[in-house]
Amino acid sequence: MIRHDINGQRVYTNPVYAQHINPDYSYYVGDRVFSRGGFIQYKDERARNVAVIGNRVEFEYKRHLMFGGTTCFKCTLVPERDESGQVASVLDVSRDITDIKEAGELFLAVFNLSPNCSILTRQKDGTIIRVNDTFLKGTGLSSDSVVGRTIAELDLWQEADKYQESRALLLRQGYLNSYEAQLTIQGRLRTVLLSIRNITINREPCWLHVVTDITEKKLLDAELARFDSLNLVGEMAASIGHEVRNPM
Repeated sequence: MIRHDINGQRVYTNPVYAQHINPDYSYYVGDRVFSRGGFIQYKDERARNVAVIGNRVEFEYKRHLMFGGTTCFKCTLVPERDESGQVASVLDVSRDITDIKEAGELFLAVFNLSPNCSILTRQKDGTIIRVNDTFLKGTGLSSDSVVGRTIAELDLWQEADKYQESRALLLRQGYLNSYEAQLTIQGRLRTVLLSIRNITINREPCWLHVVTDITEKKLLDAELARFDSLNLVGEMAASIGHEVRNPM
């Protein structure tokens, strides 16, 4: 946490920030940061605007540390007012979000490389935020034609009542697990398992949809069941023939 006066001079730096960035604590207090260049030049410009206009600002930035490595910060600049309501200082609260950013990058890598169709939608309005390459290849749709629309608007569901049933079940229990449905994809009827989980993206509640195509598996299961029936009929026929040939 740092406090600047309205002229840009740093009047306070808490020990946590100083030790994280530079062990020389005295380097930070009294520094005229608004006039400095380097990594925080754009950040200082925002701080100057906060001091003049008095608006709260949030943004992210990266900093190369003196002891090596790069750290991502989420910065909040808050105007502090005096008794007359004028901005007297700017409070700079920076939070290390490196782990969060790395986790987000890992999630996106897994999301994009998944062999299953994956979709991210906003909970508040159901609009699609992102789809992976598997979805685009499987449906033949482009990202531009999908993002910003709802799943219902894509007209993939074979049965509208099943779609409404799945939505009601999702809202009631907060998730879906291997919900079987039929979708029309590139003019062909496909049987899929739909799983949906709650996930937060940039502090916004979202739904992660994972669609597994089981059409071939269903056909194979039906074929195996038919063979089992034929085998049973054959066994019954052989048994009857044996009884006919060997009367008591």
